[in-house]
Amino acid sequence: MMVKFRFFKCNNLNLWRITIVDKAVIYIHGKGGNAEEAIHYKPLFSNCDVIGLDYTAQFPWEAKEEFPLLFNSIYRNYKTVEVIANSIGAYFAINALSNQQIEKAYFISPVVDMERLIADMMIWANVTEDELKEKKEIQTTFGETLSWDYLCYARENPIIWEIPTHILYGEKDNLTAYGTIFEFVQRTNSTLSIMKNGEHWFHTDETDSFIQLEQMVSYGWNDEFHTVETFNKKDTYRSAHQSAVNTRPISANKSSIFSRPTERRIVFWLISILCLCSSVKVP
Repeated sequence: MMVKFRFFKCNNLNLWRITIVDKAVIYIHGKGGNAEEAIHYKPLFSNCDVIGLDYTAQFPWEAKEEFPLLFNSIYRNYKTVEVIANSIGAYFAINALSNQQIEKAYFISPVVDMERLIADMMIWANVTEDELKEKKEIQTTFGETLSWDYLCYARENPIIWEIPTHILYGEKDNLTAYGTIFEFVQRTNSTLSIMKNGEHWFHTDETDSFIQLEQMVSYGWNDEFHTVETFNKKDTYRSAHQSAVNTRPISANKSSIFSRPTERRIVFWLISILCLCSSVKVP
């Protein structure tokens, strides 16, 4: 646990208060993000230290070496640790931290099946598996490099994840099909919140998205969000994005297909999850 000294004023006196912080929340950014984004989540965890994981890994095999070292350097100072992971950061976390002592995880637009995503990219780029095997790497028109080594790694290292997890998923996510995310939720017994009209980057209309999230926080789960909560408590999901392979074109103005979502909307989703967890009585 961490002992912190906090400055405050009382009756015009300058005082210091000793605070013991025994929980940390580790934020794992997606491609193009950075550890400093963790600051957006601090208001949600006022009694915790929110720490951005400042990693350099670009591939899952690199994350598998780097993440445990960074995680343990943080975990040793706290009693419990939770994780927030975004996009490919979630895949890196699943790949590298599945055996770590994580109390709870929050995934935002997570990549949960890298083999399928690479296969989808190959379809978008009109690249066959034989071509990729021969050339090893192929640059696509949408800014990503297809890698034979990456595909082989994803196949040889299937996902195993048993940590309690809440997932926020956009109804129109064009990277991860609904069938893929739903299968992961079933297999891992996670909870799933689906944002109506939300995309992988949650770059839908700012006002509409903000209102939807604000309503969810203020009035609980509603028709704007379709929630599947561990299947034995609540199932209000209505039919959504179910195609196994999404071939919608990727917008040219997005610099990376793993760009991070808008932080303000994510904050409201996390608030709702925290409120829901505090209201559920465990027998």
